[in-house]
Amino acid sequence: MPADKFGLTGKVTWRLKTIPPDKQHLFDDLRDEYPDRGPEYDKKYSSLVTKYSVQKYMKNPNPLKRIFQPMIPAMGVNHNIVTNRGDALIAQALCPDTRVETSVDNANGQMIVGIGFGSEVKTVTAVNSVLGAAQGMNSGYPAVKGAFDASDDNVAQYISLWSQGSLMTNSGFPIDEATLGNGTYKQSYSQVSPTASVASTDTLQITWEITPLGA
Repeated sequence: MPADKFGLTGKVTWRLKTIPPDKQHLFDDLRDEYPDRGPEYDKKYSSLVTKYSVQKYMKNPNPLKRIFQPMIPAMGVNHNIVTNRGDALIAQALCPDTRVETSVDNANGQMIVGIGFGSEVKTVTAVNSVLGAAQGMNSGYPAVKGAFDASDDNVAQYISLWSQGSLMTNSGFPIDEATLGNGTYKQSYSQVSPTASVASTDTLQITWEITPLGA
């Protein structure tokens, strides 16, 4: 009899972009139009970032590679760990009729970034030192990455975008950890590497993917 096999893999991609000075007025006008922010503001803001923002660059963290490539895109890709509570949240999502905890959905899902990464262990319940405020999901997320019965149809994708000015790191204390959760419990935890230093003109986007693999 074949042994049961099931696993959850995760990929966390972070990226810093900046707003060109000649496009800043578009973002200022949007803030004036939506002084109370809200979902419609978030949707339009994300659209502006996609259309007008430019990739930020940072010093290559590898001293040897820095000789030939001194600057690289400010981004990173890491694996995550699904926490003990994350296992329970996912099990409840598979049994919606008896679910007692809130799902990591568009209304309740959020990401938190912080400082003080130690190790990725299943007992993690929070980042070590929170930086800024929790950020909700972008409009339309979480969502399955691919069409059913096609490539990536088993990938759950969560995306959060911190707007410019909402998240700034102090010199010497860049972001090095992040969580994904439902506002009460953390479903997943990840290192942010290379570390992310966010300026007042930067936006930070994190794309978090959870992939169940059964056999």
